[in-house]
Amino acid sequence: MAEQYREINARIDKALPVLRRMEKPNISAYATLHGLPYQRLLQAYNNGHNRSTRPKTNQRLKPHQQVALKEFLDQVDNVGFGIHVELLQAHPEYQKTKQKPVDILRKLAQSPKRIEGWFTEFKRVLISLGVLDDDLWNIDKTGVRISVARNQYVYTRYEGSDVMASGENRELVTLVECIGARGVALEPMVIIKAKSIIERWCMELPDGYLLATSDSAYNNDELALSWLKHFNKNTRDNRKGRWRVLLMDSHTSHLTHEFVTYTHNNRILLYAFPPHTTHFMQPLDVGCFQPLKTHHRQELNLNACTGGKAFTKADFLAVVNDIQRRTFTPKNCKGAFKRTGIVPYKPEVVLKALREKEEEDPHKKRYWMRAEYQEH
Repeated sequence: MAEQYREINARIDKALPVLRRMEKPNISAYATLHGLPYQRLLQAYNNGHNRSTRPKTNQRLKPHQQVALKEFLDQVDNVGFGIHVELLQAHPEYQKTKQKPVDILRKLAQSPKRIEGWFTEFKRVLISLGVLDDDLWNIDKTGVRISVARNQYVYTRYEGSDVMASGENRELVTLVECIGARGVALEPMVIIKAKSIIERWCMELPDGYLLATSDSAYNNDELALSWLKHFNKNTRDNRKGRWRVLLMDSHTSHLTHEFVTYTHNNRILLYAFPPHTTHFMQPLDVGCFQPLKTHHRQELNLNACTGGKAFTKADFLAVVNDIQRRTFTPKNCKGAFKRTGIVPYKPEVVLKALREKEEEDPHKKRYWMRAEYQEH
Protein backbone atom coordinates (compact mmCIF):
# COMPACT_ATOMS: atom_id res chain seq x y z
CA MET A 1 0.00 0.00 0.00
CA ALA A 2 2.85 2.36 0.92
CA GLU A 3 4.61 1.56 -2.35
CA GLN A 4 1.45 2.32 -4.31
CA TYR A 5 1.10 5.64 -2.47
CA ARG A 6 4.67 6.65 -3.34
CA GLU A 7 4.19 5.49 -6.93
CA ILE A 8 1.09 7.68 -7.33
CA ASN A 9 2.93 10.67 -5.88
CA ALA A 10 5.79 10.10 -8.32
CA ARG A 11 3.36 10.01 -11.25
CA ILE A 12 1.69 13.22 -9.98
CA ASP A 13 5.13 14.89 -9.83
CA LYS A 14 5.69 13.98 -13.48
CA ALA A 15 2.21 15.19 -14.44
CA LEU A 16 2.54 18.67 -12.93
CA PRO A 17 5.06 20.07 -15.48
CA VAL A 18 2.91 18.71 -18.32
CA LEU A 19 -0.24 20.34 -16.97
CA ARG A 20 1.50 23.67 -16.41
CA ARG A 21 2.57 23.79 -20.05
CA MET A 22 -1.09 23.52 -21.13
CA GLU A 23 -2.93 26.78 -21.77
CA LYS A 24 -6.19 25.55 -20.18
CA PRO A 25 -5.53 22.18 -18.58
CA ASN A 26 -8.46 19.87 -17.96
CA ILE A 27 -7.44 18.31 -14.63
CA SER A 28 -10.41 15.92 -14.50
CA ALA A 29 -9.86 14.55 -18.01
CA TYR A 30 -6.11 14.20 -17.44
CA ALA A 31 -6.68 12.32 -14.15
CA THR A 32 -9.16 9.93 -15.80
CA LEU A 33 -6.89 9.35 -18.80
CA HIS A 34 -3.83 8.53 -16.68
CA GLY A 35 -5.58 6.79 -13.78
CA LEU A 36 -4.71 9.40 -11.16
CA PRO A 37 -6.85 10.48 -8.16
CA TYR A 38 -8.56 13.69 -9.28
CA GLN A 39 -8.59 15.46 -5.89
CA ARG A 40 -4.92 14.73 -5.18
CA LEU A 41 -3.88 15.84 -8.65
CA LEU A 42 -5.97 19.03 -8.39
CA GLN A 43 -4.55 19.86 -4.95
CA ALA A 44 -0.99 19.26 -6.13
CA TYR A 45 -1.60 21.46 -9.18
CA ASN A 46 -2.97 24.31 -7.07
CA ASN A 47 -0.33 24.07 -4.32
CA GLY A 48 2.66 23.30 -6.51
CA HIS A 49 3.50 20.06 -4.62
CA ASN A 50 1.90 16.81 -3.52
CA ARG A 51 1.38 15.43 -0.04
CA SER A 52 4.89 13.94 0.14
CA THR A 53 6.74 17.07 -0.93
CA ARG A 54 4.59 19.73 0.72
CA PRO A 55 5.99 21.61 3.75
CA LYS A 56 5.26 19.92 7.05
CA THR A 57 2.36 21.49 8.94
CA ASN A 58 2.83 19.81 12.33
CA GLN A 59 6.14 21.47 13.23
CA ARG A 60 6.41 23.93 16.09
CA LEU A 61 9.30 25.82 14.51
CA LYS A 62 8.83 28.04 11.50
CA PRO A 63 11.22 27.67 8.53
CA HIS A 64 13.38 30.64 9.56
CA GLN A 65 13.56 29.25 13.09
CA GLN A 66 14.69 25.90 11.70
CA VAL A 67 17.46 27.67 9.79
CA ALA A 68 18.55 29.55 12.91
CA LEU A 69 18.59 26.32 14.94
CA LYS A 70 20.73 24.56 12.35
CA GLU A 71 23.19 27.46 12.35
CA PHE A 72 23.42 27.22 16.14
CA LEU A 73 24.04 23.47 16.01
CA ASP A 74 26.75 23.95 13.40
CA GLN A 75 28.48 26.49 15.65
CA VAL A 76 28.59 24.12 18.63
CA ASP A 77 29.51 21.03 16.64
CA ASN A 78 33.06 21.13 18.05
CA VAL A 79 31.76 21.39 21.60
CA GLY A 80 29.85 18.10 21.67
CA PHE A 81 26.29 19.43 21.84
CA GLY A 82 23.54 16.78 21.92
CA ILE A 83 20.83 16.83 19.24
CA HIS A 84 17.22 15.73 19.80
CA VAL A 85 16.25 12.56 17.93
CA GLU A 86 13.37 14.24 16.06
CA LEU A 87 15.75 16.90 14.79
CA LEU A 88 18.08 14.19 13.54
CA GLN A 89 15.21 12.59 11.65
CA ALA A 90 14.18 15.89 10.09
CA HIS A 91 17.77 16.81 9.13
CA PRO A 92 19.71 13.78 7.86
CA GLU A 93 22.83 15.91 7.40
CA TYR A 94 23.46 15.41 11.13
CA GLN A 95 24.94 12.00 11.75
CA LYS A 96 24.00 9.82 14.68
CA THR A 97 26.70 8.20 16.84
CA LYS A 98 26.08 5.25 19.13
CA GLN A 99 26.44 6.17 22.82
CA LYS A 100 28.46 4.05 25.23
CA PRO A 101 28.34 3.71 29.03
CA VAL A 102 30.48 6.22 30.91
CA ASP A 103 33.03 3.68 32.17
CA ILE A 104 33.64 2.53 28.60
CA LEU A 105 33.96 6.12 27.41
CA ARG A 106 36.58 6.82 30.04
CA LYS A 107 38.63 3.85 28.90
CA LEU A 108 38.25 4.67 25.22
CA ALA A 109 39.20 8.30 25.87
CA GLN A 110 42.85 7.34 26.17
CA SER A 111 42.96 5.44 22.90
CA PRO A 112 45.97 6.81 20.95
CA LYS A 113 44.00 6.50 17.71
CA ARG A 114 41.22 8.76 19.01
CA ILE A 115 43.60 11.34 20.44
CA GLU A 116 45.61 11.44 17.23
CA GLY A 117 42.38 12.03 15.30
CA TRP A 118 41.53 14.96 17.57
CA PHE A 119 44.92 16.58 17.00
CA THR A 120 44.64 16.10 13.23
CA GLU A 121 41.22 17.76 13.07
CA PHE A 122 42.34 20.53 15.43
CA LYS A 123 45.27 21.37 13.17
CA ARG A 124 43.00 21.35 10.11
CA VAL A 125 40.65 23.87 11.76
CA LEU A 126 43.54 26.15 12.74
CA ILE A 127 44.91 26.15 9.19
CA SER A 128 41.49 26.73 7.60
CA LEU A 129 40.86 29.80 9.78
CA GLY A 130 44.43 31.04 9.76
CA VAL A 131 44.66 30.91 13.56
CA LEU A 132 48.06 31.83 15.02
CA ASP A 133 49.61 30.25 18.11
CA ASP A 134 49.36 33.51 20.04
CA ASP A 135 45.57 33.42 19.66
CA LEU A 136 45.15 30.05 21.39
CA TRP A 137 43.60 30.15 24.86
CA ASN A 138 42.48 27.60 27.42
CA ILE A 139 39.69 28.24 29.94
CA ASP A 140 38.60 26.04 32.82
CA LYS A 141 37.51 26.31 36.43
CA THR A 142 38.85 24.78 39.60
CA GLY A 143 37.51 24.71 43.13
CA VAL A 144 39.39 25.22 46.39
CA ARG A 145 38.24 24.97 49.98
CA ILE A 146 38.90 28.29 51.69
CA SER A 147 40.59 26.88 54.80
CA VAL A 148 41.44 23.22 54.22
CA ALA A 149 45.12 22.25 54.08
CA ARG A 150 47.04 18.97 54.00
CA ASN A 151 49.27 17.49 56.67
CA GLN A 152 52.83 18.84 56.87
CA TYR A 153 56.03 17.30 58.24
CA VAL A 154 57.68 19.17 61.11
CA TYR A 155 61.32 18.59 62.08
CA THR A 156 62.28 19.45 65.68
CA ARG A 157 64.80 18.47 68.32
CA TYR A 158 62.18 18.34 71.01
CA GLU A 159 59.18 16.18 71.63
CA GLY A 160 55.95 18.05 71.48
CA SER A 161 52.63 18.40 69.80
CA ASP A 162 52.47 17.32 66.18
CA VAL A 163 49.18 19.12 65.66
CA MET A 164 49.02 22.41 63.79
CA ALA A 165 45.97 24.61 63.95
CA SER A 166 43.82 24.57 60.83
CA GLY A 167 40.75 26.51 59.87
CA GLU A 168 37.32 24.97 59.79
CA ASN A 169 35.97 26.97 56.87
CA ARG A 170 35.23 24.34 54.24
CA GLU A 171 33.37 26.70 51.92
CA LEU A 172 34.14 26.29 48.27
CA VAL A 173 35.53 29.02 46.04
CA THR A 174 35.52 28.56 42.27
CA LEU A 175 38.26 30.15 40.20
CA VAL A 176 37.62 30.54 36.46
CA GLU A 177 41.07 30.67 34.89
CA CYS A 178 42.31 31.33 31.37
CA ILE A 179 45.84 31.11 30.00
CA GLY A 180 47.24 31.93 26.57
CA ALA A 181 49.84 30.03 24.58
CA ARG A 182 51.95 33.19 24.37
CA GLY A 183 52.63 32.80 28.12
CA VAL A 184 50.04 35.06 29.72
CA ALA A 185 47.08 34.60 32.04
CA LEU A 186 43.93 36.66 32.39
CA GLU A 187 42.70 37.91 35.73
CA PRO A 188 40.34 35.22 37.02
CA MET A 189 36.70 35.23 37.95
CA VAL A 190 36.35 34.40 41.65
CA ILE A 191 32.98 32.88 42.55
CA ILE A 192 32.08 32.70 46.22
CA LYS A 193 29.03 31.42 48.05
CA ALA A 194 27.11 34.49 49.12
CA LYS A 195 23.98 36.51 48.43
CA SER A 196 25.82 39.77 47.87
CA ILE A 197 29.34 41.20 47.83
CA ILE A 198 30.68 43.01 50.89
CA GLU A 199 32.87 45.98 50.05
CA ARG A 200 35.76 45.00 52.32
CA TRP A 201 36.16 41.75 50.40
CA CYS A 202 37.31 43.71 47.37
CA MET A 203 39.87 45.92 49.07
CA GLU A 204 42.85 43.69 48.19
CA LEU A 205 41.65 42.62 44.73
CA PRO A 206 43.18 44.24 41.62
CA ASP A 207 40.81 46.09 39.33
CA GLY A 208 40.89 43.43 36.61
CA TYR A 209 39.46 40.66 38.77
CA LEU A 210 35.83 39.54 38.49
CA LEU A 211 34.22 38.82 41.85
CA ALA A 212 30.89 37.04 41.61
CA THR A 213 28.48 35.23 43.91
CA SER A 214 26.19 32.25 43.56
CA ASP A 215 24.15 30.11 45.92
CA SER A 216 26.63 27.23 45.67
CA ALA A 217 29.88 28.97 44.56
CA TYR A 218 29.63 27.00 41.31
CA ASN A 219 29.64 28.49 37.84
CA ASN A 220 26.34 28.96 35.98
CA ASP A 221 25.10 30.17 32.60
CA GLU A 222 24.89 33.83 33.59
CA LEU A 223 28.35 33.92 35.13
CA ALA A 224 29.83 32.05 32.18
CA LEU A 225 28.56 34.72 29.80
CA SER A 226 29.94 37.46 32.06
CA TRP A 227 33.33 35.77 32.02
CA LEU A 228 33.20 35.45 28.21
CA LYS A 229 32.68 39.20 27.85
CA HIS A 230 35.61 39.69 30.23
CA PHE A 231 37.73 37.44 28.00
CA ASN A 232 36.75 39.28 24.83
CA LYS A 233 37.44 42.68 26.36
CA ASN A 234 40.93 41.68 27.48
CA THR A 235 42.09 39.79 24.37
CA ARG A 236 40.49 41.36 21.29
CA ASP A 237 42.95 44.25 20.97
CA ASN A 238 45.98 41.97 21.36
CA ARG A 239 44.99 39.25 18.91
CA LYS A 240 47.40 38.51 16.10
CA GLY A 241 44.93 37.12 13.56
CA ARG A 242 41.21 37.33 12.83
CA TRP A 243 40.13 34.43 15.05
CA ARG A 244 40.81 33.46 18.65
CA VAL A 245 40.40 29.85 19.74
CA LEU A 246 39.10 28.99 23.20
CA LEU A 247 40.01 25.45 24.20
CA MET A 248 37.60 24.16 26.82
CA ASP A 249 35.60 21.28 28.22
CA SER A 250 31.98 20.62 27.27
CA HIS A 251 30.33 22.07 30.36
CA THR A 252 26.69 22.98 29.71
CA SER A 253 27.31 26.64 30.66
CA HIS A 254 29.44 26.86 27.50
CA LEU A 255 26.61 25.63 25.30
CA THR A 256 23.87 28.17 25.86
CA HIS A 257 22.55 30.07 22.86
CA GLU A 258 23.76 33.39 24.29
CA PHE A 259 27.26 32.06 24.95
CA VAL A 260 27.71 30.49 21.52
CA THR A 261 26.18 33.45 19.67
CA TYR A 262 28.50 35.87 21.46
CA THR A 263 31.57 33.84 20.49
CA HIS A 264 30.47 33.62 16.86
CA ASN A 265 29.78 37.36 16.62
CA ASN A 266 33.22 38.16 18.05
CA ARG A 267 35.21 35.61 16.04
CA ILE A 268 35.96 33.36 18.99
CA LEU A 269 36.01 29.67 18.09
CA LEU A 270 35.01 27.24 20.82
CA TYR A 271 36.95 23.98 20.57
CA ALA A 272 36.36 21.17 23.05
CA PHE A 273 38.73 18.51 24.26
CA PRO A 274 37.52 14.93 23.86
CA PRO A 275 35.40 13.82 26.83
CA HIS A 276 37.30 12.44 29.82
CA THR A 277 40.71 13.65 28.58
CA THR A 278 41.21 17.06 30.17
CA HIS A 279 43.43 15.59 32.90
CA PHE A 280 46.15 14.89 30.33
CA MET A 281 45.22 17.10 27.35
CA GLN A 282 44.18 20.42 28.88
CA PRO A 283 47.02 22.89 29.61
CA LEU A 284 45.43 24.24 32.80
CA ASP A 285 45.00 20.76 34.27
CA VAL A 286 48.46 19.61 33.24
CA GLY A 287 50.54 22.64 34.17
CA CYS A 288 48.71 25.12 36.41
CA PHE A 289 46.02 23.85 38.73
CA GLN A 290 48.32 21.73 40.88
CA PRO A 291 50.77 24.61 41.53
CA LEU A 292 47.80 26.88 42.28
CA LYS A 293 46.53 24.55 45.01
CA THR A 294 50.03 24.12 46.36
CA HIS A 295 50.42 27.89 46.74
CA HIS A 296 46.99 28.06 48.38
CA ARG A 297 48.02 25.43 50.95
CA GLN A 298 51.21 27.36 51.63
CA GLU A 299 49.15 30.43 52.49
CA LEU A 300 47.00 28.37 54.86
CA ASN A 301 50.05 26.90 56.56
CA LEU A 302 51.64 30.32 56.90
CA ASN A 303 48.45 31.63 58.47
CA ALA A 304 48.40 28.73 60.96
CA CYS A 305 52.11 28.98 61.81
CA THR A 306 51.89 32.71 62.52
CA GLY A 307 49.03 32.31 64.95
CA GLY A 308 46.16 33.00 62.60
CA LYS A 309 42.81 31.66 63.70
CA ALA A 310 40.00 31.55 61.16
CA PHE A 311 40.81 31.85 57.47
CA THR A 312 37.78 33.61 56.01
CA LYS A 313 36.55 34.73 52.61
CA ALA A 314 38.19 38.09 53.20
CA ASP A 315 41.50 36.39 54.04
CA PHE A 316 41.35 34.28 50.89
CA LEU A 317 40.55 37.27 48.69
CA ALA A 318 43.43 39.17 50.28
CA VAL A 319 45.97 36.53 49.18
CA VAL A 320 44.44 35.21 45.97
CA ASN A 321 46.32 37.70 43.80
CA ASP A 322 49.64 36.56 45.26
CA ILE A 323 48.62 32.93 44.63
CA GLN A 324 47.79 33.82 41.04
CA ARG A 325 51.05 35.70 40.53
CA ARG A 326 53.15 32.77 41.74
CA THR A 327 51.14 30.21 39.77
CA PHE A 328 50.55 31.72 36.35
CA THR A 329 54.08 32.68 35.40
CA PRO A 330 55.02 32.92 31.70
CA LYS A 331 57.09 29.76 32.16
CA ASN A 332 54.17 27.79 33.62
CA CYS A 333 51.68 29.00 30.99
CA LYS A 334 53.95 28.22 28.05
CA GLY A 335 55.00 24.94 29.62
CA ALA A 336 51.37 23.88 30.03
CA PHE A 337 50.72 24.23 26.30
CA LYS A 338 54.03 22.54 25.50
CA ARG A 339 53.41 19.53 27.77
CA THR A 340 50.05 18.91 26.07
CA GLY A 341 51.51 19.04 22.55
CA ILE A 342 49.40 22.03 21.49
CA VAL A 343 52.05 24.78 21.16
CA PRO A 344 54.39 23.95 19.63
CA TYR A 345 52.21 21.46 17.77
CA LYS A 346 53.63 18.07 18.73
CA PRO A 347 50.87 15.48 19.29
CA GLU A 348 53.56 12.89 19.88
CA VAL A 349 54.15 14.42 23.32
CA VAL A 350 50.76 13.09 24.42
CA LEU A 351 50.62 10.05 22.17
CA LYS A 352 53.97 8.75 23.38
CA ALA A 353 52.78 8.73 26.98
CA LEU A 354 49.57 6.92 26.00
CA ARG A 355 51.47 4.29 24.03
CA GLU A 356 53.81 3.71 26.97
CA LYS A 357 50.79 3.05 29.19
CA GLU A 358 49.48 0.75 26.50
CA GLU A 359 52.71 -1.25 26.59
CA GLU A 360 52.54 -1.48 30.37
CA ASP A 361 49.00 -2.87 30.17
CA PRO A 362 48.49 -4.84 26.92
CA HIS A 363 44.89 -5.55 27.94
CA LYS A 364 44.11 -1.88 27.26
CA LYS A 365 45.30 -2.15 23.68
CA ARG A 366 43.14 -5.21 23.04
CA TYR A 367 40.19 -3.45 24.67
CA TRP A 368 40.57 -0.35 22.49
CA MET A 369 40.93 -2.40 19.31
CA ARG A 370 37.86 -4.48 20.16
CA ALA A 371 35.76 -1.42 21.05
CA GLU A 372 36.78 0.49 17.91
CA TYR A 373 36.02 -2.55 15.79
CA GLN A 374 32.55 -2.87 17.34
CA GLU A 375 31.82 0.74 16.43
CA HIS A 376 31.94 -0.17 12.79
